[in-house]
Amino acid sequence: MKKKFNIILGLILLVTFISGCEDTKNYKVITCTRNTSLSDNKTTANLKYEIYYENDYVKRTISTEKITSSDKNILKEYESSYKELFSKYKDIKYYDNTITTSNNAITSITKIDYTKVDTDKILELEGENGNIYTKDGSVKLKTLLDLYKKYGSQCDD
Repeated sequence: MKKKFNIILGLILLVTFISGCEDTKNYKVITCTRNTSLSDNKTTANLKYEIYYENDYVKRTISTEKITSSDKNILKEYESSYKELFSKYKDIKYYDNTITTSNNAITSITKIDYTKVDTDKILELEGENGNIYTKDGSVKLKTLLDLYKKYGSQCDD
């Protein structure tokens, strides 16, 4: 039970700063990554966050999180946790998540278009405390970079 709680908590933290959309060619991009082995020594997490921005504001994000494990039960737990977490966002336009599985990995790709997404709906789900949004619903690049770095990502800024 505690293990599942930790997985869900970790995923909730990750979702607060992930995602994007395809039309990114007009923006500058910063990539943040984190690769880690989990405590069971059978599982690795490779996380990649692409932040598309203009001036000081995030326009889109694309988050790719790949969990690789030789333990099928761990992969099932992650799949279940990802599905549970992202089911809350399924009706929010411009906030898209795709989960794919293979024999030894699960990959979650989340795309958020901050120029179009309904931030009020996101704040209803996540709450106002500790969120990444300014009062006008935008996201400052520095805020997002600081959050990624706080949780161990290396960014190419």
